[in-house]
Amino acid sequence: MKKIVNCPRIIALASLLVAPNLLAHTGHDHSAADSGLVHLLWLAPLLLAGGLLAYRYFSSHSRSKSSDTNDT
Repeated sequence: MKKIVNCPRIIALASLLVAPNLLAHTGHDHSAADSGLVHLLWLAPLLLAGGLLAYRYFSSHSRSKSSDTNDT
């Protein structure tokens, strides 16, 4: 079984790497008509990937726990 890497470390490292790019830049306008859609388009894949990883993590742990209880 693969070892799961510590999630807070990954988040901290990622925030250090991308923080300068996330600062508001020229043309970054939250009052524009399409700003909600633009933010949704880049955020949706992150949410889907996070949900998929969480589902796989918890489903694999629930299967391993149920197999442990069936062995006794």
